[in-house]
Amino acid sequence: MTERLHDEQLDREIRTFLAWQAEKIAGAPSATEIATRISSRAGTRTAGLRLAPQLVWVVLAGLLIVALMVAVVIGAGLLRDDPVRSSAPSNGLIAYSTRAHGATTGVQGDIFLVREGSEPRLVAGGDGLLTVCPSFSPDGTQLSYVRDENVIILGIDRSEELRHEHGFGVASLVPGACPVWSPSSDAVAMLAAGEIALLGLDRSTRSLPVPDGAPVEFADTALAFAPDGKRIALATDVGIWLVPVDGSAPERVSTRQALSLSWSPDGARLAFHEEGNGATGLASVLTIGADAGVLVLGPGSRPVWSPAGEPIAYQSQGALVIERSDGSDRRVVSERDAYGFGGWSPDGRQLLQMVDISGSGWDLVSVAATGANDTVVARQIDTGSARNFPDLGDVSWQAVYQ
Repeated sequence: MTERLHDEQLDREIRTFLAWQAEKIAGAPSATEIATRISSRAGTRTAGLRLAPQLVWVVLAGLLIVALMVAVVIGAGLLRDDPVRSSAPSNGLIAYSTRAHGATTGVQGDIFLVREGSEPRLVAGGDGLLTVCPSFSPDGTQLSYVRDENVIILGIDRSEELRHEHGFGVASLVPGACPVWSPSSDAVAMLAAGEIALLGLDRSTRSLPVPDGAPVEFADTALAFAPDGKRIALATDVGIWLVPVDGSAPERVSTRQALSLSWSPDGARLAFHEEGNGATGLASVLTIGADAGVLVLGPGSRPVWSPAGEPIAYQSQGALVIERSDGSDRRVVSERDAYGFGGWSPDGRQLLQMVDISGSGWDLVSVAATGANDTVVARQIDTGSARNFPDLGDVSWQAVYQ
């Protein structure tokens, strides 16, 4: 009798345990269903014979529960880490132009796409017309470029197929001007005579005023959208201006002569290339609206902020340098005799350099931010002539897919 009562108590405990576990999993049988199944399997066997089948069912049910729980955990991890679902950066695809800056004869510029380990693919140009300034949208789904005085925008999908989506004619386009994407990827800004042309992908156009008597040295890098999309920084010979996109009057935030601009990801500072130090110029940092003013990092050109927030990278006397925005932790990551800096990869781990190989062509080189290694992405890119400022408007590294 005692043995029978012990066995019945074990039966109840098993049913309670399995019911509790089953109810934790969506879609699992209810506690009543599990108890019924166990009872039907146990039948009217004697106490001594009932225990072994029950243990078998306990083990099987336990294994099923564990398997289901593991599947849920793994599935959640896959959903979280899947680059398609999380829009993780796609850092392989690079667009570049073969435009010869300042050249009046020879190569007029074509647009190529290349990925490390693959051959470059011509996607625009090839007919002798000036085709320059490739730039990926921040969401990585569009590629803009300039063709004569027209801005062309191509859609691009995951298979790297391109389709024509938009074309804008810009009257009085400043020679050498390149389109700059808004952070929301729904508009581009272009420098035109006496204005900034804001071209929406919904076919809207707006004219933003620029200061009179503020000449621009290099239209390729004269504009930079603020991270919040509300202002556009303008680099001129008489200072740096912030131009509100709502059409309000521009505000001058520095009297330094600026040649290129790069916003910090938080929108509080601008890295810029200013005149000084002879032909090289200076890499400097401007804090917006603060008494701290300008911090000079050192001799160099085209300082560009890392997408990760720190550090800043710039070309300095042929070497590629990165350092923090406060001037600390300066490191040389490449000492190649490069004459152009093409910016950061979207994840902040790699940088692009253009290395002179012949006086009329260059190699496109990917350099690790740690300085550990570098890789030639494209070789012997023919420009037809040596360029005085080859790092302006030549390359763009794709950001993210949506």
